[in-house]
Amino acid sequence: MGDTTDMLVGRCATVLNLMLTVIRRSNGQTGFVVLPERWIVERRAVISRQFSD
Repeated sequence: MGDTTDMLVGRCATVLNLMLTVIRRSNGQTGFVVLPERWIVERRAVISRQFSD
C-alpha cells in the first residue's frame, strides 16, 4: 500500500481507536462494485461493540 494509505490507517488507529481495512481492486477491475453484505454486518458489529462499553 502507499504512504498515504498507511498514514490514514495509522491515524485511524491512534486518533479514533478504529481499525481501518483498505480493500484493493482486483487487477483489471474497473468501475464500482458493491461489497458483499457481510462487510456491512461486520461494520455494524464493530460499531455496536464500541458504543456498548
